[in-house]
Amino acid sequence: MAIMASKSKKAPTKSAPTKTKGRKGGTKRKECLHVIQTKSKYANDIDQQHDDDIQEPSDNCDELHMRKGTVLTHVWNLQEGKRIVVKCNKLGQPIGKEGGLLGQFLGTVTQNGRYCHVDIKDWRKVKKDNATTMLQLIQTKFLYPRTCENWILKSIGRDWRKYKATLKKKLFNPKKKRSYLYKLCPDDVDQDQWDNLVRYWKSAKGKALSEKNKTSCEMKKIAHTAGTKSYARWFEELRQADPAKKQPHRAQVYLATHRKRVQGTNEATAAVQLEKIIDKQPELAQNIERRIAWEGDALHQVLGEEKPGQVHGMGLLPVPKQVYGRTTRHFKDINIITVDGSSQM
Repeated sequence: MAIMASKSKKAPTKSAPTKTKGRKGGTKRKECLHVIQTKSKYANDIDQQHDDDIQEPSDNCDELHMRKGTVLTHVWNLQEGKRIVVKCNKLGQPIGKEGGLLGQFLGTVTQNGRYCHVDIKDWRKVKKDNATTMLQLIQTKFLYPRTCENWILKSIGRDWRKYKATLKKKLFNPKKKRSYLYKLCPDDVDQDQWDNLVRYWKSAKGKALSEKNKTSCEMKKIAHTAGTKSYARWFEELRQADPAKKQPHRAQVYLATHRKRVQGTNEATAAVQLEKIIDKQPELAQNIERRIAWEGDALHQVLGEEKPGQVHGMGLLPVPKQVYGRTTRHFKDINIITVDGSSQM
């Protein structure tokens, strides 16, 4: 059975042409994507020595429409058998313009009621029921390394929660009756799912969780201000710009993504503190022995301890153990030697 795109159960519609200031036709410059014809499930399965089917980007490549409200119909309607090739870094995070397009496409998947029901309360339930189906859909459009799947599912989960929050902010008024709110169902949301969602928002349990989430947001020190470009893509672009192709330290990436600072905000204060530390101790923000983050480095001193399962300035997916190379408490203060002869304390 073919997997097709839908809003709730309909195919996505193209955005109406709009004008963008300074450009004709409302589009950005031409972006050439790496697209190949293949039946392989993962990029790992392709023999790189025999990739005659790879179509190199040409002057006739399609333009990527990046207008507000786009539903990426050029991806949903990609010719059968053709796949957009996505490269990933060692942490399984997508990079390059193809990686950016994958991230945008996942955002449209989260708004598709066939794959991500908005009335389900816990992402883990959505993932358990539909992860396989969603990955099958994505594999009809993109060819990526097997290691990227964890990032894909985490990204969908994050965007799913954001989408529900956006719906609530735009359409929900706790003072209105359910009968009124039911009529506000967006065209791209299934009516039954919307009704269930409204009932939950109006319930005592839904209200309690909402208050808890508001408190958590108020306690949040630093907001993500890197725009639509992921930290992984920033890391890669800065690495490519370096003459030695050296991976930048996470503090350098943080400063690059916080150039525009609003005075008085936590982001501006943190960036200024970070610059002062780097001026005094530049070694705390340098790639030393291929280490781009560690406990006690410049960014760690400014932002403090991470939440469980997160690493400051590294984007979605990496966990402290991956980045810091922590050992278990059983081996604390024990000298451990690696197979290449180097030792760790």
